[in-house]
Amino acid sequence: MITPDNVTNTAIPTQIVEWVIEFVQVKGILLKSFGQSRDAMHVHVGLALFVAAWLVWGLAGRFMPPRWRRRWWVPFAGLTAISLVAEAFDVTALMAVTAPVDPWESARDVGNTLLWPAVLSLLLRYGGKY
Repeated sequence: MITPDNVTNTAIPTQIVEWVIEFVQVKGILLKSFGQSRDAMHVHVGLALFVAAWLVWGLAGRFMPPRWRRRWWVPFAGLTAISLVAEAFDVTALMAVTAPVDPWESARDVGNTLLWPAVLSLLLRYGGKY
């Protein structure tokens, strides 16, 4: 777990390091609480955020013009943005403690987060009534 004492890279602004430390601590608590692997956590959190975004978009769609209600890709785009920001925080945490950054590990994390929401998005769009 990253702590302020572990930070050795002074090139990263202090405020960003504080946000990253809080993010990593919350992520660690989630991992310990559910007893899941990191990969499983990415899959579950990705699905949960996607379903939440889909529900919010569906509820908000009642107040939008009909052409905006058909924007099926908006919840997936929101999840993609959240996933990329979370992965940027993970990379920043590694950089803060001058640990090596593996781009394939980052790509796998983003892929695990987005795989099933992408499948669901395509199924909901092209596989039936929407």
